[in-house]
Amino acid sequence: MKPVLPGLPGGAHLRATRLPPGPIARDFRQKPDGALYLYLDRSEYVETWLNGGEVPFFPARKYLSDERKGTLTPDEILQENWEGVERQDLDRMGIHVPTGSVRNLQFIDCSYNGSSFPDTHISSYFEDVALFCCSRSLSMELMERFEKKAVVEIVSLNFLINQIEDSVGEPCRFGYVSYTNTKRRSHFLKSSDDSWQDEYRIVIPWVEQTPVNIGIPAGIAKLIDLRG
Repeated sequence: MKPVLPGLPGGAHLRATRLPPGPIARDFRQKPDGALYLYLDRSEYVETWLNGGEVPFFPARKYLSDERKGTLTPDEILQENWEGVERQDLDRMGIHVPTGSVRNLQFIDCSYNGSSFPDTHISSYFEDVALFCCSRSLSMELMERFEKKAVVEIVSLNFLINQIEDSVGEPCRFGYVSYTNTKRRSHFLKSSDDSWQDEYRIVIPWVEQTPVNIGIPAGIAKLIDLRG
């Protein structure tokens, strides 16, 4: 006989298991297939990207906001992958999974009111990291929408990744961001409302609330003049 979890209405029979924790897209290392453009807050930052120096990479929390504006979005930090029964259907069964509360939770071989329902796999948690964000699109309109003042093209991404990994002592994740109309989220999966950003990211394992400062050599980027 399958066990009935206490407190569940309607005779929901469940067997929940947890897998070892691990970040979504933890092995994601996707090299770009075209040019990448970094939009900068201030024109004077161009000097460092062209000629070398120390640059800050900010925690993802810096870009978290209740509303979408420029580089701000409600999607940052949340990592959510939900396969099987939808959240609202589990809620109706009396099974409440708060946002940001679990990693790799599974409901296997389950039934409700005598009827089985699909195996369900849930990850919903918060993960703060440091981010390097750029775009594969180049235009004055995009720079204005980002609320930035200058743009450079990243011409030596491999070297930049090596510098970052040497500095933090751990491998990074990197690749293109995808966009979705579902509620699934990760550092590489955001709402379709953000698709105009056409983003590529380096996700840096960094849990401090302050930026991680990385020294970069000359030649990482070249100036793009959109103003003519």
